[in-house]
Amino acid sequence: MVYTMCWGSKGILLKKCIKQSTLTGGYIPIGNKVSTSLKPVFWEELHLLGFNQYWNIPKSDNPLLWYNVKSRCYYYDGRIVAKHSGGNVKTPPKVEVYEKDLKLDKNSVLKDVRRNKDLLIQLEEEAINFIKEISKNYNNIVVSFSGGKDSLAVLYLTLKALEDVDKNLQVLYVNTTLESKYTLELVDKIKKWVEDKGVNFNIIYPKRDAYELMVEKGIPTRLNRWCCKYLKRCPVERFYYKLTGFKSRVLSLEGTRKEESVRRRRYKRVEVNKIFKGETKGHPILDWTSLEVWLYLFLRELPVNRLYRYGVYRVGCIFCPFLQGWVEYIVRNVEDTGKYWKLLKKQVEYVGIEDICEYILSGNWKARYSFTL
Repeated sequence: MVYTMCWGSKGILLKKCIKQSTLTGGYIPIGNKVSTSLKPVFWEELHLLGFNQYWNIPKSDNPLLWYNVKSRCYYYDGRIVAKHSGGNVKTPPKVEVYEKDLKLDKNSVLKDVRRNKDLLIQLEEEAINFIKEISKNYNNIVVSFSGGKDSLAVLYLTLKALEDVDKNLQVLYVNTTLESKYTLELVDKIKKWVEDKGVNFNIIYPKRDAYELMVEKGIPTRLNRWCCKYLKRCPVERFYYKLTGFKSRVLSLEGTRKEESVRRRRYKRVEVNKIFKGETKGHPILDWTSLEVWLYLFLRELPVNRLYRYGVYRVGCIFCPFLQGWVEYIVRNVEDTGKYWKLLKKQVEYVGIEDICEYILSGNWKARYSFTL
């Protein structure tokens, strides 16, 4: 079940999708659709990017307005009130403000949550039923937690679904050694919450530090993503081997969503891992949009990663070739990433690039295959 979104006279409204595609099996949104690639905006982001020069911004724990990741527009009560463009690791994005002297209501987004409560509960119930059904054939169940919003939603749904079920339920977090300090802060909080419920929370690490591997293998790029294998997949496979000895199957519940990328649109809700055959992947929120995830987290008052409050829309490694330039600016201002940029500069110099500064700031380095020294 998925919903289409529209701006009502009082904010965001979710509407049921009533037509199912015979070609894809997915749902076709019916009605006036607003982009679902929305994220909440907090006061920390607005101050970091300079909006406090134009607006009256309360320093509230609550989200204040919405941001469209694709159009880079800010929405308040359905109106586009600002936009930003450009930006790189050293330069903030250029801000265009369409409504000045705006006084933001600290309850604006929470009103959207209350307005859509009934439909969000229907989403929750469907996901819980899916988890209950798929879990029947597995004794070993692992929830993959990354510190991001999607895996947090799946973790909460799983604990609700299996609270009275006798299963070997484990939560797994991979510390890649490229983690945000805010991610580690949330992991500590979630670990205590999970363990208080009698569920094991496992933190695993790669055998070698990410920076050490970058020195040896070169900075990872979009064409040479060795980091995923060494920092994530290998530690997970070692954990599964320790858990089962590869003698029994594992159900891994993940927060993967189709909306995230073209590649993920091809995912099925239940899939067998092609690399590790003993693992079956379940994707309870595969058809959820980012807007639905955010509204749901606020509905259940779940603690979210503080890195989101500064403007990032996806939580992951703090140095990554898939970060957009303006996101790199945000991360550089709240995290200590200097040693990675210095190493990149050294490796760019080694391969003979002439205008090193422009090459790095433009992001052209991300399309190179290798910087091995």
